[in-house]
Amino acid sequence: MTSKIEAASKYSTVDTLKQQFCLLPAKYKECYLVYILTEMSGCTSMVFTRTCDATLFLAMMLRHLGLRAIPINGKMTQSKRSGALNQFKAGECNILICTDVASRGLDIELVDMVINYDIPTSYKVRLATYVLTKSRGIPVLWCNILTYMLSVLILYNHRVGRTARAGRSGVAVSLVNQYEWEWFVQIENDIGRQHMPFVW
Repeated sequence: MTSKIEAASKYSTVDTLKQQFCLLPAKYKECYLVYILTEMSGCTSMVFTRTCDATLFLAMMLRHLGLRAIPINGKMTQSKRSGALNQFKAGECNILICTDVASRGLDIELVDMVINYDIPTSYKVRLATYVLTKSRGIPVLWCNILTYMLSVLILYNHRVGRTARAGRSGVAVSLVNQYEWEWFVQIENDIGRQHMPFVW
């Protein structure tokens, strides 16, 4: 019980961050993303995805729809990542589609909105499931589950921490499909704060 309280306080988010969620069917996720970005077209936004391929696909799709999006991910060379970041900072593109490589260590002054296109997950969950089903090693299982929950919480906080910085307000919207709902609820429990439904 003590460790949950410590984790919640250590990884809590700032009060100036407005956290919202949108529960939607997985097959319509792109449609919802386009709608939100179109409605908030004057904002600078970072959209976090789970894979490098998704950054490329979403950026291309959004550009074809007339939105100013650019991808950044770990498979890009350093010069291409720097170029994408400079375009975003200069305002040439107002939407940065990124993996978790952009959730830490980048110097970005003002981001109005963060969208979790994919809820953060960890590969450790596969290991924990394997231990539970194959060897029934309870101590190892609990260790892996705790590692999983903490790594997901850290990823979530690094993502949403790109906005609402230095006393400014910001918005974080999580697009949650039917397969991600349990992960999302766990994040809410761990940060000790419930998200408000996204208002259309």
